Amino acid sequence: MQLTQDGGYILGGTSDSNKGGDKTQASKGKSDYWVVRITGHGTKVWDKTLGGVDQDKLIALQQTSDGGFILGGSSISGKSGDKTQANWGSLNANGNYNYDYWVVKLNASGTKVWDKTLGGTSYDYFSDLQQTSDGGYILGGTSQSGISGNKTEPTRDNPGADHKGDYWIIKLQADGSPAWDKTIGGAYGGLW
Repeated sequence: MQLTQDGGYILGGTSDSNKGGDKTQASKGKSDYWVVRITGHGTKVWDKTLGGVDQDKLIALQQTSDGGFILGGSSISGKSGDKTQANWGSLNANGNYNYDYWVVKLNASGTKVWDKTLGGTSYDYFSDLQQTSDGGYILGGTSQSGISGNKTEPTRDNPGADHKGDYWIIKLQADGSPAWDKTIGGAYGGLW
């Protein structure tokens, strides 16, 4: 949840619900991003359900300098629903795709402007984001991926049973295109 520039609030989370109650849009898959805009008095202005056919977990959101919103989370959905790009992650031992970062830009009325799927062939889990002074975005999370997909640097962690992953930082330009990424970690992993 965040206070908006006009004194209202933007609320975000993950929903498995279909259309009903306060939710005005049908589910896109197993779980979706659900964003709700309310006034300072708690009156709902709009709500948006965003996702692909599988699991999409909204973790962070922020109002942007243009009055819109940037959403970030983790996704195992392929290209489907609101997701315009394929999953980078390979299938894991459970038969599911590994998570990628999924970033969505909305305008002030909640309409999707663009979305980006970012990841390597292994497990990449999103943690947080911020808009930067140049109008772009900085994203942070954890990655077990080596050089693959959008990941340009090798893992720092020792592969094997205790492979916990590294910090993975991505800088996006204002249009969502990647500017650079950095892998930061040691022999026993970073954040998990």
